[in-house]
Amino acid sequence: MKKEINLKDIKRILIVNPFGIGDVLFTTPLIRNLRYYFPKSYIAYLCNKRTQYILENNPYIDEVFVFEKDEFRQLWRNSKIKFFKEISKFLKKLKKRNFDLCIDLSLNAQYGFFLKFLKIPYRVGFNFKNRGRFLTHPIPILGYENKHVVEFYLDVMRYLNLEPQDFYLELFLKEEDKKWAEDFLKDKAVKAPLIGICPAGGESWGKNRFMKYWAPEKFSELIERINKELRDATVILFSSKSERRQVLQILNLIDKKKVIDLSGRTSIGEFFSLISKLDLLITNDGGPLHVAVALGVRTISIFGPVDEKTYGPFPPDDTKHIVIKKDLSCRPCYRKFKIPICKYGRRCLNDIRPEEVFEAVKKLMRNEDKVLRFK
Repeated sequence: MKKEINLKDIKRILIVNPFGIGDVLFTTPLIRNLRYYFPKSYIAYLCNKRTQYILENNPYIDEVFVFEKDEFRQLWRNSKIKFFKEISKFLKKLKKRNFDLCIDLSLNAQYGFFLKFLKIPYRVGFNFKNRGRFLTHPIPILGYENKHVVEFYLDVMRYLNLEPQDFYLELFLKEEDKKWAEDFLKDKAVKAPLIGICPAGGESWGKNRFMKYWAPEKFSELIERINKELRDATVILFSSKSERRQVLQILNLIDKKKVIDLSGRTSIGEFFSLISKLDLLITNDGGPLHVAVALGVRTISIFGPVDEKTYGPFPPDDTKHIVIKKDLSCRPCYRKFKIPICKYGRRCLNDIRPEEVFEAVKKLMRNEDKVLRFK
């Protein structure tokens, strides 16, 4: 029989989420709610290196623990002794914090096992395919469907018999990164409106990330249309180093002098800070979309196999965030964290025309008269 959670006992809370940028941003309303209901509690967060920046400047979190799973796997392959030494050191550090409550969002039995080893008395999380078997309070789940992931995370508050408050995605930038972005734009003497384009994204999908990509030639057509019809617009291209190939394909199809190529050339903090300066971000479904939403920047996002109702902008607001998608019988096909082999030539993405996206650009830019100057 499950032990009832006495909320008065909760003094030290650990949140576990080893996923990507978008997913960690989806937890920021949960963080704010935990701080709202437990104002004096110590709140810590366990994440990976890619998402560390999102959390370490968050004023509602007391401490961030970075657990890089791939590094521990490499240690295991190289030396079992070093692996056990390092994993033991990491777990001892966590154990010293004497957590009362852990919210495990990993959907992974290994994390649950370690949390049980730490003897955290209340371990709440989702039980997907019995992966929550080491939790004291598993919440049944078949997958993230029919509502936004943020709402699933807020269900943890409801499970604790606490009504979630209306908090939204948040991202707190470091002052040095904000200054870098300001200096960069000043040095480049960029003109408004400032439009960012992320033609890749979705690193958490690994080798299947291309399934989210709109074609480079379509991005190039869109950029040329923007340069031709939107007077004085400055276009900045972004990507990680590992996804720079997508940007190079676009650059080979357009006039390179009319865009600023920052693909693979910024730190994550600099990238986020430049996004905060944009008038508009155009991007595939992925982390950059949610960064922009959290920073209050208008977005146009291109969704293919993924359900925008579950993974789209939160909260939905088509006056600020337009989702471009195709209503096909086969989409969304990404379900229960799996992407099937596409039998239809990725129609969900390939049927989206640059003209459709440009119409969305015009619509959003008209919502901000000071940056609207069409030829």
